[in-house]
Amino acid sequence: MAEPATLTLAEGVELGHALVARLAARHGIRVLFVKGPLAVAAGARPPRPSSDVDVLCEPGGLDRLGPALVSLGWRHRAPDVSVHHLEHAAGYLFEHSEHFIHDSWPCDLDVHFSFPGFLAPPGEVFEALWRRRTSQSLAGVEVATCDLLGHAAVVALHALRDPRRPRSLDDLRHLESVLGARLDDPGLAELTRLAEDTGAAETLRPLLDLVGAPAPLHSTTDRNALAQWEFRISHGDVPATAWLLELRAAPWRRRVAVVRRAVLLPTAELMGQHVGARPTWWMLGRLQAQRWLRALPAMPRAVALVWRETRRSRGG
Repeated sequence: MAEPATLTLAEGVELGHALVARLAARHGIRVLFVKGPLAVAAGARPPRPSSDVDVLCEPGGLDRLGPALVSLGWRHRAPDVSVHHLEHAAGYLFEHSEHFIHDSWPCDLDVHFSFPGFLAPPGEVFEALWRRRTSQSLAGVEVATCDLLGHAAVVALHALRDPRRPRSLDDLRHLESVLGARLDDPGLAELTRLAEDTGAAETLRPLLDLVGAPAPLHSTTDRNALAQWEFRISHGDVPATAWLLELRAAPWRRRVAVVRRAVLLPTAELMGQHVGARPTWWMLGRLQAQRWLRALPAMPRAVALVWRETRRSRGG
């Protein structure tokens, strides 16, 4: 008996874009595809394989697109934790999307309801990117995506979340080269305007400075959201810090749940960070132990950072 045909990762990513685009159109949901092969095609990211499909939904779109995907056999990678509906008290975890997987597909679908670093309300961010949308054919389907400036903003913010990582440095150097070669003065002014319109005048400032774009004239950024962003990019490499901040800000009725999730990360979430590994009891125990071994030595520093951030947020 012949083996059933399987999709390669590259085929799955292209077909995944087409599937989500068709499904969103059927349900009247506006979506923009970001990152991945479309960012590469726009010139905003160096060529490299993609392992998932990243799509940004208009506000409320995920509430309809998610069930539509489930009806086709997709399921949440972390079925017991739907971050879109969690009652988060703090914004330090940068939870911004829901991940869907399918037993017959080699790639994930990463469906965003927001994108870290864009600090304006999600509706304003989506509309600013939507106004600049373009389209491209993937797997024979026209899909809506960002233009070069929109992709550049997304790629830069993703890199700036972890600015010391080698891939982040590569992406920023690539943007410096491409934007420097392609944008004239009006184009650089448009990049600054997009940063202002999406509440990213401060979070994107390293990119603006890198390519010589004019300084923003105004910023409507939520100062507390900006402080959270700056704290995360400065101290996000200290294990347990974000969890302690989330615990500090959570209502009392939620604190036990936050501690439980931090100490024993749900299996689906844990394995979501190690795609392809078999979730045996030995593997799960080893991965949980690795998390604890990273967190415990850093706990004194994490507590000190959280105490400092608590005083800042309270005006102390």
